[in-house]
Amino acid sequence: MDTPHPFNKCFGFTEDEVKRLCINGKLDLNTINKWYDGYILRGVHIYNPYSIINSIKIKKCQFYWPNSESIQKLAVLIDLNFDELQDTIVQLLSGVHYSLLSLYYESDITKFVNKDDVLTYLVVMGYLAHNECEVFIPNLETFL
Repeated sequence: MDTPHPFNKCFGFTEDEVKRLCINGKLDLNTINKWYDGYILRGVHIYNPYSIINSIKIKKCQFYWPNSESIQKLAVLIDLNFDELQDTIVQLLSGVHYSLLSLYYESDITKFVNKDDVLTYLVVMGYLAHNECEVFIPNLETFL
């Protein structure tokens, strides 16, 4: 998803699609944005279809990711506390963007060496978003 062109609109719902779904489902777009927006691919806002559909279906925003297996892996990684990772997570929760030197990831979740490895993995898993070489928490759903 780092270089999605020309498929960036195929990775989820676009903002225009979500606007239409909110109107039809009588949901507040601002609330949906706080909960599920934050991923931007080449200027296109992308939303997780699973979260949007469930919110519209039950007329309520809530956490859908914590129901996945990856949330347990997230807790284990944060507990490792590489290079004071827990402090960085707290800063991210307060809205700070954290600078990474590289967003390079080798797809090997057994060989984390430092905090940046874990943060890059969290980008790959969708818990963090990135802009250039900064990572940040994209929305309420991922870390609340």
